[in-house]
Amino acid sequence: KVDEFSGEITYYATITHGVIFLKIKKDGVVKYYLSIRIEETGIYTGTGVWIILKNGKRINKPNEKVGYDYDGGSFYTKTFIRLTNEDITLLKQSGIEKYKLYISTGEIDSDISKDIFNCLVKAK
Repeated sequence: KVDEFSGEITYYATITHGVIFLKIKKDGVVKYYLSIRIEETGIYTGTGVWIILKNGKRINKPNEKVGYDYDGGSFYTKTFIRLTNEDITLLKQSGIEKYKLYISTGEIDSDISKDIFNCLVKAK
């Protein structure tokens, strides 16, 4: 998707309904982000995002903010984080298996997350 005002190009790679990788290009600079949303029965906000990869390595963001959203009668715990070069290297090697946002947890198919992330990295 191209933003007609800024010229920024955004690529979305949806793993599941609640896990999305983004690649944003502007003026030759590329940045990667990860958006995670978990359906909950209440409102949970705080800090801390932890990701366990299939190979056992971890991406830990203990100071990352975790917020909430309300959509169509459901509450969601959510975060939106910028991925570092180290995070990107880890995600190219192994997919996300489990994640925790503050106190909320989730799981996804790690092989699919790795494959989709690598396709996103290659997208021009």
